[in-house]
Amino acid sequence: HPIVFGPLVFSALGYHLWFLGFLFVFATITVPLFTWLKKDAGKRWVASLARLTEWRGGLLLLTLPLIFSRLVLQPFFPDYTGWSDFSFMLIFFVLGYVLMADERFMQAIRRDGLLYLVLALACKLLFLSAAVGAPVIEWMMSPGTPGFVLFWAVFGVNAWCWTMVMFNLGMRFLDFSNRLLAYSREASFPVFWIHYPVTFFVAFYVVQWQVSLPIKMGAMIAGSFVLTLGLYELLVRHINPVRRLFGMRPKRKPQ
Repeated sequence: HPIVFGPLVFSALGYHLWFLGFLFVFATITVPLFTWLKKDAGKRWVASLARLTEWRGGLLLLTLPLIFSRLVLQPFFPDYTGWSDFSFMLIFFVLGYVLMADERFMQAIRRDGLLYLVLALACKLLFLSAAVGAPVIEWMMSPGTPGFVLFWAVFGVNAWCWTMVMFNLGMRFLDFSNRLLAYSREASFPVFWIHYPVTFFVAFYVVQWQVSLPIKMGAMIAGSFVLTLGLYELLVRHINPVRRLFGMRPKRKPQ
């Protein structure tokens, strides 16, 4: 791949792990902003923004910077993981910090959960309408047209509303911990990292079997799952130097 300056370098070199490069850059360049938000002036700004929670659906106004970034950058940087994607996700990163900085945001998300779910489903229906001939894809790639503005406005609202839905579901149904959740939370990143080469390894052999597609699919899923978890257990979970490579805390030896 040609190495160019910009966020595309992360997908060129990192393939499915491009998001790690994004997160590293996000966490680095936002340090001054988050440091300011912890000070009195920053806290006052967050508190003033939290007034949006007084109205049902008030947090939808936070989609405006998301939509604006798309309308401005998408015509010039339409590539996947390009500057348009980078800016869009960076705004999400910052807004995530803001939402967690004041309890009123979480209360509003819980209160308006049904509204966000309805809007999210409505937005998704617009995208799915492409399957029955609606010119949704044309709108997406036609800067300067009303369809372009409509598509990316709905895109921003869709992404935001599904995020609110996930927050709401998490607060309602995952507001506890147990051994399975604790295990899964720790294993999530190593398992994601390991599964990619494992899936290719398993697929190399399974696709050559002279059996039906459902059997191949079942073997792919089961084989990749078992092998990925096995490698995690044997090579990652119990070896402290390897745990550190995956950003995991070292395991303490029993007293």
